[in-house]
Amino acid sequence: MLKSSHIHDNTMMGIDILHKASATVEDCNIHSNTGFGVAFQGEGTTAALKSSHIHDNKMQGVLIVSKASATVEHCDIHSNTGSGVVVSGVGTTAVLKSNHIHENKELGVVIVDNANVTVEYSEGTYTEIGLLVGLLVGIAGLLVRVF
Repeated sequence: MLKSSHIHDNTMMGIDILHKASATVEDCNIHSNTGFGVAFQGEGTTAALKSSHIHDNKMQGVLIVSKASATVEHCDIHSNTGSGVVVSGVGTTAVLKSNHIHENKELGVVIVDNANVTVEYSEGTYTEIGLLVGLLVGIAGLLVRVF
């Protein structure tokens, strides 16, 4: 568990959890990284990102790809140069619950390439499109529930 940490100004990602790792990141301030704020990558990777502030990263705030499984809840995700949250790939699963995703330079939430995502009780104010689902690759096999 990584808790109550301040992670910033790295030349790559703030946090990268990959290769079947299991982790919880809680109550962290993750910002001003050259790459992604937080990335969850690879089959067998399971992670939770809770009550954290992810902002001002040069790419996406949160990236979930390549069959990773992650829960992102009670986070404030904003002012990233890329999108707030990107979930992509067959076998990739995510639950986005009670987040405030706002003012990212690209999109609020991007769900593509047959990812399986549940969005619950999240709110956002976006510059262009709040939620992009399957537009880049198609929606075959895509499961999205917005409550």
